[in-house]
Amino acid sequence: MSKFFDLYSGDLDDDPQAENEAQKSAARILAEVALQQALDAPARKTLKTHPGLFIFAVPTEPWISPIAKELKSMDRAPLIVEASEQRKSGGKYERVGLDALDIIQQGRSVLFVSQNPDDFLREEVLASADIFVRIPALTAELLRAVIGQLTRGVARGVTQEHANLDLNIVLACLRPGTSSRQCVDNLKRAVARLENPKAGTVPTLDTLPLTQDVRAWTDNMLADLAAVQAGALSPDRLAHGILEGPPGTGKTLIANSLAVTSGWNFVESSVGSWFTSGDGYLGGVVKNLKRFFDDVLAAAPAIGFLDEIDAIPDRAALDDRAREWWTPVITMFLTQIDQIRKSDRKVLLLGATNYYTRLDSALVRPGRLEQRLSVFPPESEADALSLLDYFAGSMIPRDELSRIARLGIGATPATIEGSWKEAQRLARTQDREPLLHDLIDALTPAETRSESDLRAIAIHEIGHAVVALRLGHKLERVTILPEGRSGGQTLTHLPTIIPNRAVIEEIVMIGLGGRAADTIIGSGPHAGAQNDLARATELLLDARLAQGLGEALVSHAAVSSRIHPTLLNEIDRELRSLLEKAIAIVESDQAIVLSLTEKLLKDRILTGDEIAAELGLKPAEKDTARSTPSSDPKPLAGEDDKQPEGSDAGRGARAPHRGGKHGQL
Repeated sequence: MSKFFDLYSGDLDDDPQAENEAQKSAARILAEVALQQALDAPARKTLKTHPGLFIFAVPTEPWISPIAKELKSMDRAPLIVEASEQRKSGGKYERVGLDALDIIQQGRSVLFVSQNPDDFLREEVLASADIFVRIPALTAELLRAVIGQLTRGVARGVTQEHANLDLNIVLACLRPGTSSRQCVDNLKRAVARLENPKAGTVPTLDTLPLTQDVRAWTDNMLADLAAVQAGALSPDRLAHGILEGPPGTGKTLIANSLAVTSGWNFVESSVGSWFTSGDGYLGGVVKNLKRFFDDVLAAAPAIGFLDEIDAIPDRAALDDRAREWWTPVITMFLTQIDQIRKSDRKVLLLGATNYYTRLDSALVRPGRLEQRLSVFPPESEADALSLLDYFAGSMIPRDELSRIARLGIGATPATIEGSWKEAQRLARTQDREPLLHDLIDALTPAETRSESDLRAIAIHEIGHAVVALRLGHKLERVTILPEGRSGGQTLTHLPTIIPNRAVIEEIVMIGLGGRAADTIIGSGPHAGAQNDLARATELLLDARLAQGLGEALVSHAAVSSRIHPTLLNEIDRELRSLLEKAIAIVESDQAIVLSLTEKLLKDRILTGDEIAAELGLKPAEKDTARSTPSSDPKPLAGEDDKQPEGSDAGRGARAPHRGGKHGQL
């Protein structure tokens, strides 16, 4: 007769048969101790009554085998059925146990052992069971008792973290012939390994360069997890969710960091691994799916993270054959999510996808994976700078990185990390620390323009910059890095969104500053200034024809007519006059323009403060004025002026220069 039927109370360590326990396996001892605690006297008596129908619910699937083996050792043991999953019949999965009713009619008893009897057993079995015994999850006290019997020693230092380990791991740590201290040490190592497989490499959320929306989400989630841990919030109130975004944006890292920061365990899997880690057939996929959810429950408090969740298809997009294959998987997946909510365990489920719109609507409805967090590459210079500073800040000062922040817009964290590693490699080849130009080299395409073209572009851009600063306008930066169809760029601040005639003429002069430098220092005017002339002409025409800033007040924006040649001649004279003024500025600073040209060719990016210092001017005061690339043929004032700072074409009022079309020469 099995020992647990002879034990009703008392300390197992004091049992007279303890001297024989070392001969038993840890699994056998665990089953005995667990059953002794779960069965009261009436339940034991009922188990000896035949015929009978009994159900034992265990915490997770690994518990089924040891409990079933121990129950089989009972005197006049019933037929033991291990119900770890539904049964496939006619291409569908069905609950099991109907045949047990026939066995009972023959006078025999049947006992089911299952980690999820409510989902796996037929309703007829559940309704007619004589007893329903629930084996509680492993506790630190129970684990100490098992180690004590196995080693005949006192197990000190056992914690609930050890008991929360997967049962197979626990049993692997408890080995016959070892001491209680060795068993506890094995458990400690297992906890340390599983809590952080890459110990020391997962940063906390406060150190990550998160965008504003992602930061707000993680702050809210940390507060909810803390409330659940403290008992102030029920676990079923947690909002499970989906992290969407292109590859390389850090979705897995964010989820893992959320777990590390909150002190919860992190259980990771992917839909792809459900196929590759088994036989690839439906049964194997379903088993791996269930194992993931069992592992998450066993690790509570835990964040369960499922990557590639879009590999579970939308049933609405499937043909009949594919739908027949996938429906059991999807149904099981949805059922497991519902069971997580009903379990009252401290679990947060997160999925990750590159294609949110491909997800099944039942998966993302309220009550399931209802939150949608977009994790996209940086869309602002501020976010891009944070990302650059995260990777390179230990070696390159933040103020230097701010000069190239625009290069990081739209680049994923993985891309920027790869560029930083390449910058470090470039520096190692010269046996030195990485510099800003190494990172620029890594972030930008290989230079294909000739030295003469680059010099012409640099002279042109410095011309714009010097004229802007001499006229008192604020300059943000100058670059000869290619961007789209532009071979160089000068970013200035507009002094006002409602300019008068004098301000418009200054903006035109800045736009013509490149041509002035081409004339005085370069090889003469060239086609790269096409946009400059177009924008300058447009500004002066708008001032006369649409804005009432000429001699007439009639707005040609309201009157359809062609521009008279006389007006074009007047505009040409104005342009030539303003160009002469720009040339005069460049001529007076010719030596500085040449010096700045050489510096720009070397560094490729210069800030406004650097150029102002060369001109003997004070650095510009920081303000909230927009900084925009010039020479974009868009309205200077009007509806677009309401767009945010740092915007691109068509998104705000512009100073009149974007460096021409040097890239097209």
